[in-house]
Amino acid sequence: MADAHAHGHDHGPDHSHGGGHGHAPSYRGYWIAWFILLILTVVMIKIHNRNVLLAGIGIKSCIIGWWFMHLKHEARALVWTVVLGGLGFVLFLFYLMYFEAAKAIPSV
Repeated sequence: MADAHAHGHDHGPDHSHGGGHGHAPSYRGYWIAWFILLILTVVMIKIHNRNVLLAGIGIKSCIIGWWFMHLKHEARALVWTVVLGGLGFVLFLFYLMYFEAAKAIPSV
């Protein structure tokens, strides 16, 4: 009988492709990411500071992308595409909001 891992690559504790190897995927990383997101959310609610909110939004989006969108297993080019695309979209939205606020409040 052939070894279950004879196909030439090893899977870490958080990476299982469901090939029936008999080991369950570890959810530890997901729980840690969720706990960090929870703590950041509480901090963002308690501290009413624009810089803290912007930093928290950035950190939370990185954690979500890295763990829950599985970017940690992707090629570097795809990771940069997602990061730069997301950053470009956020800058575009800020641009739209700035000019909308300028129309509503003439002193802006």
